[in-house]
Amino acid sequence: YRNFEDLVSHQRRIDHTNQVIIEIEELMSTFRKGEADVRGYMLTGKKEFISTVEQNRNEAKQHYATLISLTSDNQTQSLLLQSIEDDVKLRYDLLGQLLESYNPARPSEYDENLVLRGREAAIQIRIIADQL
Repeated sequence: YRNFEDLVSHQRRIDHTNQVIIEIEELMSTFRKGEADVRGYMLTGKKEFISTVEQNRNEAKQHYATLISLTSDNQTQSLLLQSIEDDVKLRYDLLGQLLESYNPARPSEYDENLVLRGREAAIQIRIIADQL
């Protein structure tokens, strides 16, 4: 009976770990979708790409909130996750700024600094996510 309880407990921990991994990957996927939408707008000038960026931001918030909940029982993971909160917000703020500053009449003129800062934020998020 004791071995069965240990097995069930072990399986629950594995399931929990898998849930955390899935949410991390979903969060990272929302970033990639947001980036793709910004690129789509910058390449085509079609405004329908813009509306999905805000939707992606909301999805990222949901995944982040789920991760906070899932890691609340692990102080190390909670602290790591809290450390990327600003980077998650910054990532979407920079995408928004890039969209606002982009001029379809001059597609080759965009603020490269926004792109580079966004890339740095994405790298920081991935580094922390890999530690979770």
